[in-house]
Amino acid sequence: MKHCHAFLSVDTALMHLAAAMKVPNQIVIEAPTLNPTNVPYGNPFTLVSNPAVKGRNLEYYRYNGKPIQGTNEEIIALMNSVKVEAVLSVVENAFR
Repeated sequence: MKHCHAFLSVDTALMHLAAAMKVPNQIVIEAPTLNPTNVPYGNPFTLVSNPAVKGRNLEYYRYNGKPIQGTNEEIIALMNSVKVEAVLSVVENAFR
């Protein structure tokens, strides 16, 4: 990762590793689990907003030891609401 010029991900362990390595141009696609307590720590990032989540992240994940709330179909539909064009636009802006 120390050779990366950018890093695109959702909220995963790799997102946190990229932040720890201070990868420039870190871009995070908003997943239902992303909330202020688990954004990339100490590294600026650009968020690709998820229009279906609409700030309701904690309705899906509450650190209560239970799995992510919602059926597989609901979670897949949430992530499908993020359009490729929206992600591409953010990526292109990161390199201007």
